[in-house]
Amino acid sequence: MLIRSGQVRSRSQAAGHLAIHRHTIRHWLDTYQEGGIEALLAVKKTGPATGQRTLPETVYQALQKRLDEPTGFASYVEVQQWLYDEYGLEGPYKSVYNLVR
Repeated sequence: MLIRSGQVRSRSQAAGHLAIHRHTIRHWLDTYQEGGIEALLAVKKTGPATGQRTLPETVYQALQKRLDEPTGFASYVEVQQWLYDEYGLEGPYKSVYNLVR
């Protein structure tokens, strides 16, 4: 590692050298201490748990139905507005984008 070899003297320097956040360095070191190299190399599944949705099922189905219509929506912002107008739900643009995309 960079710290052990003396190329850097702190986690912050290592983070700068690797162009990542210093918290990532801390996370890697903690992971290594807890589970060794196997823990660092383990590939973990990301994203929400299986079956978890960002919208209630009924809203999700209504959105799918609306998206299947020929007119659909003109933009993701329009989807956000529809969710708010119809169900009182506010969602971040990025979440709506990922859901619709």
